[in-house]
Amino acid sequence: MNKMIKLSLVSTLLLSSVAMADAATSVISTSDVEGKYSSSSTAKDASEKLKQSINFGFANTTGNAETMNLNGKYIMSFTTVGIDDEALKIGFDASAFVTKNDGKKDNEELTANLGLEQYITDGWLGYASVNWLRNQFTGFDNKIAIGAGAGKELFNDGKQSLKVKLGLAYNIQD
Repeated sequence: MNKMIKLSLVSTLLLSSVAMADAATSVISTSDVEGKYSSSSTAKDASEKLKQSINFGFANTTGNAETMNLNGKYIMSFTTVGIDDEALKIGFDASAFVTKNDGKKDNEELTANLGLEQYITDGWLGYASVNWLRNQFTGFDNKIAIGAGAGKELFNDGKQSLKVKLGLAYNIQD
């Protein structure tokens, strides 16, 4: 198994970002680390009360080919008191997706995401996220991304908000 480790510098503004890979890998890629790993963990949607959601799906067809699809997802988010009595948003989600065609498994994807967003003062915030992915059918035995950064909320009217974030992400693939 080859391990590819790269260090990404990420700047996010309105769902767009640019990442520069570590010089040792000589790869340049585009990545929305904050959007992918922190937003997908629902930390941005956290409310004062605990929100939880459990979803299941199943489909089975027969005919010329027999197919089976099974999926599930758990989502949890809430806001609590963090450092200096400022809001700390916490979000977590995990999902699984499996498909079989003619009795043979042809896809299996497992994911887990954890995101934290700590308000500091005067609209400034820090965030951290951890993401895990396993899909051996697409070549990911384990893909882990750990990210952290800081940002500033420029606008918030209660319904819409605009935040600018800058951070680092460490990606490990095997």
